[in-house]
Amino acid sequence: MTRINSDSKVPLYVQIKEKILGDIQSGLLKPGEAIPPESLLSETYSVSRATIRQAVTELVFAGFLQRQQGRGTFVNKPKIETGLRNLYSFFQDMTSRGMRPESRVIEFEIVLPKADVRAKLNLPENTLVVKLIRLRLADDEIQMLETTFLPLELYPGLTQEDVITCNSLYSLLENKFSVSLDHVVEYFEPVLVDDFASKMLEVPKGSPALYIERVGYLQDNRLAELSQSIVRGDRCRYYVELVRKKED
Repeated sequence: MTRINSDSKVPLYVQIKEKILGDIQSGLLKPGEAIPPESLLSETYSVSRATIRQAVTELVFAGFLQRQQGRGTFVNKPKIETGLRNLYSFFQDMTSRGMRPESRVIEFEIVLPKADVRAKLNLPENTLVVKLIRLRLADDEIQMLETTFLPLELYPGLTQEDVITCNSLYSLLENKFSVSLDHVVEYFEPVLVDDFASKMLEVPKGSPALYIERVGYLQDNRLAELSQSIVRGDRCRYYVELVRKKED
């Protein structure tokens, strides 16, 4: 029998969560493998099934486990980590990891943008933009849902076929239109997946996700891109490396 410390100030479900997490991190429980059912875990740790359920639920929301209806609870693959040090693209990032990136075009149209998009791109009224919605995948697994707005005046003649057949959108825009981003500003917010994103990302509605808004600038500070992405919280995470500034 696996014992936990009932006299500890650490709640029982936290102790159990840490034990399961330890088994995952040590490789005892491998990605894709099912964890024991609640009834067996309850017997193993001599606690109620409610306590087990709370521990498992927290690991599900943290992205370490995934519940599959009618099948059980399974260990997730390790999250894909992306460092926010330099200007990066999804295609280049996945390729550098030895993964196979893919983009599926869900929508391509030329539209008059809504007021909030127009304001973020600093566009005058009645200015057209290309609206592009894509699913971004790595090794056939969906990672994010991305909506991109591109001022049409910078990319005249851009077609859906161009986007479908290119590997990298940034390379396409640079090669075909001589438009290259100089720098970007990104904003991050935690969100819960809505109906549309749930369907596209193939995750339950209400799943935790990360909303990323990217605004791209040219060297002369003209705005060249607005991208709004919903990133799966169970598959991806981002990190920033901070260095202490040396004093003079």
